[in-house]
Amino acid sequence: METQQQQMLVQLFRNERQALHRYACFRTGNAEDAHDAVQEALYKLLTYNGEVKNMRAYLYRTVANACTDLLRNQEKARNYETDYLALQDTEPTAPQPEVYRAVAAALRTLPDEQAEVIRLRFHANMSFAEIADLLQLPLPTVKSRLLYGMEKLRKSLHQKF
Repeated sequence: METQQQQMLVQLFRNERQALHRYACFRTGNAEDAHDAVQEALYKLLTYNGEVKNMRAYLYRTVANACTDLLRNQEKARNYETDYLALQDTEPTAPQPEVYRAVAAALRTLPDEQAEVIRLRFHANMSFAEIADLLQLPLPTVKSRLLYGMEKLRKSLHQKF
C-alpha cells in the first residue's frame, strides 16, 4: 500500500519527469542511460519508507545518485556528447545543435562541483536554497560555485563565438 508521502513523491515525479530526464542526460551523457537512471530513481522512490523533508531535493538527489551509480558501474569510456534536442520539446527557441554542443563541451571543462550547480540551477530549475539543501552546502558556497562556473563558461564560449 502506498503511503501519502509516496503518492506525493510519485506526483512530483510525474510533474518533473521531463526536467529529470534532461538533468539525467547531462549527468550520464546520453538519453538511454538517462532513461535508465530515472527509472531506477522511480523504483527507489516507490520502495523508500523513510521520512522526506524536501521532496523535490530528495527526488533530484535520488536521480543524481542513480546516475552516479550507473556511470560508476560502466567499464567503457564515455563520449559525453548527448542528444539533448531529442529530450526537448520542439520549440522555436530551442538552441541550435552547434550551440548546444559548445555549451555541453564547455560544461565538461568545469570542475564537477561548479558544473553540478549550473545543471541544477538551469536544467532542473532549482532555487539556490534547493540546491544548497540537495548538495548539503551553505548557500554562499552554492552562489559562488555558480558565479565562478558561469564566468568560466562565459570566457570559454566567448572564445568560440
